[in-house]
Amino acid sequence: MSKLVFVIGAGRSGSTLFMNMMNEHSSIIAPPEHDFLLNSLHKFGRKEFLSDKEITTWVRDLWIRKTEFREIWQLNEKELLTDLLKGNKSYVNVFKTIIAAYDTSKKDASILIDKNPFYTAHVDLLKSRFPDAVFICLVRDFRDRYVSILRNESEVFKNDVARTAIWNSYNLEIKKLKDESPEIAHVLKFEDLVSDPVKALGEVCDFLKVNFETEMLDYHKVKRMKFSAAGVLNDAVNKMHEGSNKPVNSAKVGLWKSKLDSDELKRISFFCNETAEEFGYTDLVELTDKEMKSIKKKYGFELKKGQIRLFLKKMSYRLPWWLQKGLAKYYRKSLANKDA
Repeated sequence: MSKLVFVIGAGRSGSTLFMNMMNEHSSIIAPPEHDFLLNSLHKFGRKEFLSDKEITTWVRDLWIRKTEFREIWQLNEKELLTDLLKGNKSYVNVFKTIIAAYDTSKKDASILIDKNPFYTAHVDLLKSRFPDAVFICLVRDFRDRYVSILRNESEVFKNDVARTAIWNSYNLEIKKLKDESPEIAHVLKFEDLVSDPVKALGEVCDFLKVNFETEMLDYHKVKRMKFSAAGVLNDAVNKMHEGSNKPVNSAKVGLWKSKLDSDELKRISFFCNETAEEFGYTDLVELTDKEMKSIKKKYGFELKKGQIRLFLKKMSYRLPWWLQKGLAKYYRKSLANKDA
């Protein structure tokens, strides 16, 4: 059975670029992100085997939240359901089969890679349900990540201080995983990936016990993560991921030095400095006690709101699927009305 690999890390850390690279390996299937794992874990993930009815329900409702990703995945859901009903119906096997269906041309793929930044908030759950899985943990300088958010993301996505604080909490989760289970966690820095992709990808391949393939460097010749249909959310996602379809470029490393002003740098450093130092980042801005108290007072309420939103998102996967579907429709409708 294929090895399952979860890619975690704060958003805008290069995970889409990395997945595009890995998907060019002949033994690896690395599809775009989705939400159907977290949904299914809370609905029937504790079951060892699934009934035909549960499998049918799962396939029918794969896209109740990220509905736009149906176009990107281009699954033949009828054939997928037939294969699932004929095969091993263990929960783990059903999930792996769905992931593998993204690219049916790789019948003998030995590695299945699944990425979602939000998995970083569910590491313990994933470890318990998939005890044989391993993790690739993407880390990026929080300052360059902030520049990337400002330059590449639409206003559809929240660019508030909570996004900075998430970098800190997610990377603390990565440090915890690496400290507690070093044998199943490989930390990959964005800076290493774009500065020396051959070395960085070679180390990843060694970790996964597969040979490095130069085809991974030609990832940009196959365009992925591009929605054809117009729409507020589709346009926003296209904008966010346009860089992942271009040749690797190390010019983005250190952009923060010329793109962030002193106030921006101090604000985000307040939330991230200590953890950034743990991961070897340097040139960190030192804040006085007065500056720290001022930032905490000014952004404390906004941070609390962000923490509540993150908690509610995490809990939303426990809701009945019909309600999640309704909320997703409402969200998309509100975006369309806002754009109009």
